[in-house]
Amino acid sequence: MTTSQTDYADRFAAGRARVAVVLACFMLFTQAGSWRAEDVPPGGTHGVHVVALIIWSTMVLAFLVLGGGLFLNARTRALVNDESTLDHCRQAMTTGFLTAIVMSGVVYLATLVEPVSAQTAIRLIMTFTIVMALLRFGVLERRALKNG
Repeated sequence: MTTSQTDYADRFAAGRARVAVVLACFMLFTQAGSWRAEDVPPGGTHGVHVVALIIWSTMVLAFLVLGGGLFLNARTRALVNDESTLDHCRQAMTTGFLTAIVMSGVVYLATLVEPVSAQTAIRLIMTFTIVMALLRFGVLERRALKNG
């Protein structure tokens, strides 16, 4: 392994940590910005928002699961996805799972006050689950890179 390859892996890991936090914020803001889209009558842009949520969620989860290094060569990928990164990914997935459980409870309690559609419930749970998992991963990676 060359020093340039190690330097590239370090820069890639730092960039991945920043991208995880930015993606989480961007997903949260885009979902919040399109929230009133559910009130659009059938035949409007509602289908576009549903498809966008599915595509967004799939892409962001792929980033989290694959670590963003799909197109790196094997050596660089091994440097980037070391034991601590894999542990951070596991912790992020755990955080996402716990967020899904908590959000399910929140949505259930909300239905006691006001009816909530299945689409709204799924959208809330998916959005917060993915955002929290990405934030956890990004924060853990940035902390690890800062501590060196």
